Amino acid sequence: MTDEDKQLLQQRTNEQKLQLVYSKKAEDFEEDARFFGADFIDGLDDHDIVNDRIARVSKREPVLGMMLALAHLYEAGASAQSRHELQAQSEMSQFAVQITAAASDRAALIKHAVEECLALESAYSAVILGRREFDIEYQNDGGEFLTYETTEQLELLPEEK
Repeated sequence: MTDEDKQLLQQRTNEQKLQLVYSKKAEDFEEDARFFGADFIDGLDDHDIVNDRIARVSKREPVLGMMLALAHLYEAGASAQSRHELQAQSEMSQFAVQITAAASDRAALIKHAVEECLALESAYSAVILGRREFDIEYQNDGGEFLTYETTEQLELLPEEK
């Protein structure tokens, strides 16, 4: 916050101060996160980590690997933050406790979703390899699709739940 912002803040009620600080800091955090995300993508692009311009392909392995690593990091941080807020909670900190608990829950969901995507992309990669390298078609003579399903893959299918 600039000195001018701080002077304007002093002239407001406590509720107005809280609303102003909350909206400004939340906006700044989101803007910074989006900037870092765009900068990260630029770095990946500069080094051809995801997009191979020569082969004209986009590689999913690095994306999923990074998403999995970042999901684990985010979940660990969000869980630690939530535990800290719960341990230090008071009547005045209930809002922070609710926010950190929700963030921790979402972090676990994100990690689980990335793990599901990884399992599905791995299965798809195996299908493509079979089709391209060994001329394996995943259909029988009657046109029915053949499946090779592991117990884990069956657990991922929403219609089975």
